Amino acid sequence: PAITHHIIDRPKAKSVVSGREYVQPQWIYDSVNFDILLPVDMYAVGKALPPHLSPFVDDEAEGYKPDFAKFVDSIKSGEEQSIPALKAAENLTREEAEAKERAADEARYRSELEAEVAGKAVEEVEDVEAAAAAGGAKGKKRGTRAKAGEARY
Repeated sequence: PAITHHIIDRPKAKSVVSGREYVQPQWIYDSVNFDILLPVDMYAVGKALPPHLSPFVDDEAEGYKPDFAKFVDSIKSGEEQSIPALKAAENLTREEAEAKERAADEARYRSELEAEVAGKAVEEVEDVEAAAAAGGAKGKKRGTRAKAGEARY
């Protein structure tokens, strides 16, 4: 077993080891409370953290569900995130969130076009992309996402 995550409660890491994700301590608590490994980029060292939500509050009983809780639910269910959810969860401006969504749409379009040229069904490409998103791509740093009930270390 290798060390995959490094927890830092300082504004900046003194040294960085390749292959590790550097996160703030709140990532651990939020991941445990929501029972899913949350994307690490939202908890990067020196970055403003998403709101910490109490696991003891019943949103339905309160009659209000915070945007971040909705975002986490969309990750758990595998649904696509909306601009407000991305903006709130990643502390992005509206323009940054829209640009990120456009880039994702463009990448999806490109992969579907390549599949069509190669004679593959679009569903095959979507299955491969979903597997890559759930497991992360080797050699690329990306948020760690795991499906509900699945852990990735």
